[in-house]
Formats: sequence, C-alpha cells, structure tokens
Amino acid sequence: MSISGARSDVGRVRRSNQDGGYAGTYLFVVADGMGGHAGGDVASHITVTHLAALDREFETIESARDALRDAMLEANAMLITVVDDYPQLAGLGTTASAMLRVGNQAVIAHIGDSRVYRLRTDEFTQLTRDHTFVQKLIDTGQISVEEAAHHPRRSVLMRVLGDVDASPSIDVDVFELDPNDVFLLCSDGLTGVVSDDDIRLVLGKSAAPQTLANELVTRSLAEGAPDNVTVIVARDLETTTAKSTKLIGSASGANPLKALSAANTTGVDIPRAKPSSLPVHTGGLPLSEIVSADAIESRVRAVVVRRRIILAAVILAVIGALIIAGIAFARWTQTHYFLASGASTVVINQGIPQNLLGIPLSSQFADTGIKLADLPTYTRDEISNTVSFDSLDAALAAAKALTPNAQ
Repeated sequence: MSISGARSDVGRVRRSNQDGGYAGTYLFVVADGMGGHAGGDVASHITVTHLAALDREFETIESARDALRDAMLEANAMLITVVDDYPQLAGLGTTASAMLRVGNQAVIAHIGDSRVYRLRTDEFTQLTRDHTFVQKLIDTGQISVEEAAHHPRRSVLMRVLGDVDASPSIDVDVFELDPNDVFLLCSDGLTGVVSDDDIRLVLGKSAAPQTLANELVTRSLAEGAPDNVTVIVARDLETTTAKSTKLIGSASGANPLKALSAANTTGVDIPRAKPSSLPVHTGGLPLSEIVSADAIESRVRAVVVRRRIILAAVILAVIGALIIAGIAFARWTQTHYFLASGASTVVINQGIPQNLLGIPLSSQFADTGIKLADLPTYTRDEISNTVSFDSLDAALAAAKALTPNAQ
C-alpha cells in the first residue's frame, strides 16, 4: 500500500490553481502561491520543484534539517531573481510546508499558513504555527481562536517566500515518528472551510491515504471551496520502504514562466531575460546543476542593493519636496500681518498668529505707539483675537482706526 495520497483542486471559485505539492518517498511538500495572475503559479511551482530534489535518504536528521532549511532559502532567492528578470511578477510569493523523514525521525520546515497536522492514536496536533496577522492577535491575547475564524484580516500573511525579504525566517522542528502516526499537509483551502474536528474524523479512518486525501478535498468542495485546496496524507513513515513520486497542482505541469509573454497584462512591453539565465527548473535536476549557490547569492545581493538605492532616492525626493513646500509656506506666511498686544502698546506682527510644533509663525514688525490703556476694553479684546490682513497697508489702516482721534 502506498505511504501517501495527494490531490490538488482549483476549487469552485478560482480560475487557476496556484497551489502546488509533492508527495515522494522521503519528502512531502505543500505550497500555496499568491501574487495575482501567473505570479502565484510561478512561486509555488519553483518552490515545490526545487524542494523535490531533496527526496532522498539522508545520513542524519541534522543534515536533513540543514538541507531543508537551506533549500527553502534558495527557493526564496530564486523568486527574487525571477522578479528581477520579470518585473511584472513583483509581489509574488508562496507559503511552504515541507516534511523530510530520516529513519524514525522527521524534520518540518514551514513558512506561511499552510499546515502540517499529525494524528497519533487519539491525539490530533497541528505541528506548524500560522504566520498570519490573526495568529499574532491570538498569541497576544487580543482575540480568541473562535474570533480569528471570522476575522476580516484572517488571510493576511506576515511571512512568506517571495521577493519581499531576502532572508525570511523559516520555522524548523525535528520530532520522533511513531508507527501509528498519520500526517496531513494542506493549504488553507482545506482548513478555511473544513473544521479540525472533521479533518480528524477523516484521518482516523482505516482507508488508504489516497482515499483519505480525496475525501478531504471532496469535503472542501462541498463547503463551496472558495480557494484552491491541496492535500497530502502520509502514514507508516517509520517503517515503509515504498517508493513514491507525485507532483500535484501548479507543480505538475511545465514551468508557468514559459507561458508569460513580454507584454504583460499591464500593457507595458517588458524585455524578458533569456531562458538560460533564469535560476529555475522544471523538475528532475537540482538547483546546483543549473545555477551555483554563489551566483544566486550574488544576484540576490545585487537586487537588494538596487532596491535600497531606489528606496533611498525616494526618501530623498520626499524630503526635498517637503523642504520646498516648507519654504513656500514660510514665504506665504510673511505676506500676512496682524495687530497684537505688545507690552503696553499695539504692535503689528508679520506672519500668521499660529505655532507650528511650538515654533511661532510670526514676529513683531512695528510698534504703532498706540497705548493699550487708551483703548476701550472691547477694542483691546478685538486686538487679542488677532485678525489677519493680506497686506501691510491694510494692517496700518486698521491700526490708524484704533486711535482716539479716528474714533
């Protein structure tokens, strides 16, 4: 009997399947791509097919752990360089949850909100932690798990593989295998509509892994399947030597980059890189046989430096615009005048009667010599209310009107 079953479905709403998965002999991977038309397909395809090169027997769990973490970071670097060559894919990304077994142990590497579950006898456990905005709210006690299920920002991811972070943090855990363990790797297309209790009920059945995977997808479709849904069920991992290799979803076909035209949906003619320069593959050969790790690191550094330069230029441009606006505003204030009360006389101030961050926007221009004591109370009150004038002549005329002779 096969050790695993795998199925990926586009769902009932989406037009394309941006989920990808791999069920092998030692390795199991689920990736949920994002980034609009084509971007999600590309991200999940590249990630899954790159990780698939790790489906082999490792001598130690430590070497498997390091290889799995490094492969995820390499996939992240590949996505950055792809966006550099195909700017229309900017913002692409993917979750990734992978499990690699070595003897009676296994290592999980995880980023995003796809999940890995384990059913051990009667104990059903989520082995990964969602890297989402609502999970952070749960961790800090701001909302409950029940509230998170209906939170409007429940799909906002805090961490993914993609062109956002050159060195994303990958969760990596090692654990012991038990002969009774049943594992589930899935995208949120399943967990978003099927409850943990229902998932546990299905995994507890004695049917073949492929039958269980099919039933889980069917349950998602019955609930409306608003998103792509991808499921991998694996069991008997501690003792089996059965061979298996299955690519599903976006990973099952040719690299989606081949379908991209130079003129993207933006309508802008963007030159494409030569196919031979792209650090991607369509399965079979590992990355090291196409592009060296040093070459990837060099290209990622170049992309990061270029983005930092662009960011610095934008910041300088904004600062420059603010300075120009500030100078223009300061000049405008100096075209205004208002009457004010000095120590004992009426004075004319240049500027406007306000403060900015505690700094007065006016200064005394002239002393009229009109004594405040000679003015009626209501007139002194009017001066205190500081009426602004658009010219010095208007201010002088108003001051003249205050004199006893003018009244």
